[in-house]
Amino acid sequence: MQNHLSQEELFIAVEMLSAVALVNEALETNDVPSIQNHLVSPSIGLNNLEEDNMQRYVSTLVSSKKQAATQGHGYLGWNEIQNYVDVVNGEIHEENERIIAIGVINEALEHGIPDNTLQALLAPSAKLHAVSPENAWHYHDVLQLAKIQKCKVGV
Repeated sequence: MQNHLSQEELFIAVEMLSAVALVNEALETNDVPSIQNHLVSPSIGLNNLEEDNMQRYVSTLVSSKKQAATQGHGYLGWNEIQNYVDVVNGEIHEENERIIAIGVINEALEHGIPDNTLQALLAPSAKLHAVSPENAWHYHDVLQLAKIQKCKVGV
């Protein structure tokens, strides 16, 4: 068993560390295009990076870098950067699920069947708590009235 890094392993490690340093430098100057370029660089080797979420990654990393600096940690490591990417992806996934759940609730309201509205409200993706089946008619009526009022106002 060899206890030494090969030249190629050293090269990859230095390249990744350099890429992380470049991200940190771009975060310090709030250089959004550079941050984006460094995040998608193959040399940094981030996983699960989605182009559609890039703006959110950048804003999360910028605010996290500022917060870390106030706590005396001026440098975000690779693991922290990857963690923020994963957190953002999770948040966006949950938001998308809630948007779909809201669409299902609105569709149930259009059908005018309180039990369907209740089922839509109880869906885990709706993230609603304390929904009581005995209040199905009330939920349906109140939500339908709110929807009608919103349509009248044009909001």
